[in-house]
Amino acid sequence: MNTIVIGCGFAGAVIARKLAEAGEHVRIIERRAHIGGNAHDALDEHGILIHTYGPHIFHTNDEEVFRFLSRFTKWRPYTHKVAASVHGRLIPVPFNLRSLRLVFGEEAEMLTKRLKAAYGEETSVSILEMMQNDDPQIRMVARYVYEHIFLHYTMKQWDQKPEEIDPAVTARVPVRISEDDRYFQDRWQGMPKEGYTALFERMLDHPSIELSLNTDARDVLRFDQAQGMIYADGRPVEGRVICTGAVDELADHLYGPLPYRSLRFEHLHAQQEYIQPYAVVNYTVNSSISAGRKRRPLLMSANIRWPAPRWIKSRITRSLRMNMSGCMPVMCNGQTAFRSSICWAGWHSIAIIIWTPS
Repeated sequence: MNTIVIGCGFAGAVIARKLAEAGEHVRIIERRAHIGGNAHDALDEHGILIHTYGPHIFHTNDEEVFRFLSRFTKWRPYTHKVAASVHGRLIPVPFNLRSLRLVFGEEAEMLTKRLKAAYGEETSVSILEMMQNDDPQIRMVARYVYEHIFLHYTMKQWDQKPEEIDPAVTARVPVRISEDDRYFQDRWQGMPKEGYTALFERMLDHPSIELSLNTDARDVLRFDQAQGMIYADGRPVEGRVICTGAVDELADHLYGPLPYRSLRFEHLHAQQEYIQPYAVVNYTVNSSISAGRKRRPLLMSANIRWPAPRWIKSRITRSLRMNMSGCMPVMCNGQTAFRSSICWAGWHSIAIIIWTPS
């Protein structure tokens, strides 16, 4: 069987490699001039390996994922730690018992006992749950975390007022009843030793994988809804088309675009080993840092980034409803747009749309 994969990020590349090893011929169509999607990295003019679209940190508890990727890279040990700058003081986040001592000083021992009694040791609890606790001291800690760690930072990143922030987002903000101040607590963590692009190059090095860069899928594919057919370069597609990118763009925004949040990165190079003591510092209540976050790599010559939030108009339109099991019709505005089977790629929880001819 022949398969066309749209997009050459992690989802597209992994799917292509797995199908190729299963005996299929796979053509990857990628609009950008490079492989790797948003995980792409490259050396800048100073010889520093830069993550082009923002930092990507590998972490997983899934041994199968770790072993699969380890076929294509060796690993550089790296444990990600993040701090929030609160009125000039760096507080480890997610908020934990170390953070508690820094913020509350002599009260921290009493608060630690109350938190352990309520939630146990080595646990994680959301600030929303803590705000609902009967103990006023625990609610006070939750309120501090909400106002000083979460609220203003989220307002900067998403350009929303407090009342516009979905409570479900607040529910996901954890407080860890633990001394562990690592950002991720997965078993396997690190960075590809030679970078993500080198990992992708090895993953895609297979005789049954054909790569088309600088190619827009809309210039290659045509969907005939009336006949239930898909055409590639004018010829009927007998196999599958797997889309890992923006489906509304592929359909030329037939039903309109969705607003989608993204970031624009600004770079600064400095001739010094460290810019800041943490790889990432979130500027929460510091109104002078409009971007909200700065990042630095662990190198003798350092680059620093300010991610500036921005809206882009893309991704699946609001009126597009997908039934998430089996092989069923995809509905747009109440009408069948095309038949498909739909699955999920667990790498970044992104939707993979698989078209098969009717």
